[in-house]
Amino acid sequence: MLLLAELSFRGWPIWIGVLFGVFAVAAVAVLYIRESPRIGFLARSTMSLLRFAIVVTVAFLLLRPVWVNEYTSERRRPIALLVDVSQSMNSNDSRPGISDQWRVAIAYDLVRPDEGIP
Repeated sequence: MLLLAELSFRGWPIWIGVLFGVFAVAAVAVLYIRESPRIGFLARSTMSLLRFAIVVTVAFLLLRPVWVNEYTSERRRPIALLVDVSQSMNSNDSRPGISDQWRVAIAYDLVRPDEGIP
């Protein structure tokens, strides 16, 4: 399900891109107005429109546009399960003493700590 689709700009601010585009198009217009009349009107206007399009495209790309699509859906999340079957799991507890077992019982709230270790 499509929630949001928008055009986002991550480059320069939009007003700088617009300003650059306007100045570049004006410069191209001045260039083709001052061009010698050896080139016909149709060829000159076609070349100027093509250059206008290129300059505006470059100004647009300086804004670093990004099309952002956000989708949401219901899906099951995977569950990772770690199983240790190594040799170390077969080793006996190195602290079998009653005092160590009593501390573990206190840590797991199986006995009250004020009773002390017997």
